[in-house]
Amino acid sequence: MNRLILLMCVVLITLQSHSSGMYEAASKVGINNNCLSQLKMLTDALQPIGVNLVSYKIEDPSKSPSYHFGHQKNKDGSTTFTVSLSPKEEVCSWSYTATTVFDDTSCSDVKKAYMNSFPNMQVLIEEQGFGVFQANSSLSVMTVERGDSACTVLKTESQFF
Repeated sequence: MNRLILLMCVVLITLQSHSSGMYEAASKVGINNNCLSQLKMLTDALQPIGVNLVSYKIEDPSKSPSYHFGHQKNKDGSTTFTVSLSPKEEVCSWSYTATTVFDDTSCSDVKKAYMNSFPNMQVLIEEQGFGVFQANSSLSVMTVERGDSACTVLKTESQFF
């Protein structure tokens, strides 16, 4: 019975959030205010559009972790975002993962762009079309070649308290 109620809430939230953004969907269900402000910062930067799914504990969403999912179509592919928020007293730990599929951008072009944006980025692994790069303890990027001019990029960033 609890699973049925949870499924119904997820479906309802998905339907409600279809026309609004990730931040708007989370604010409607009562996510922790500190986490909500972190989510606002992330969504302003990421600009996810399309269906946004919010998953949370129904009993007390302001005190429980939440998970947010969004999608964005790019001129050269698409990006899927996941954001996890974990409130603890007056702070909110967060992490997000963005998986981007580029149909007409090479992994070497992606690497150059990240190296320009983060001059301290270190190459951890780079071989046979696969690369792992780290800018600092909270930002990591992985690239996987898909032919000569196509690349899949997995970017993770987090802030834990």
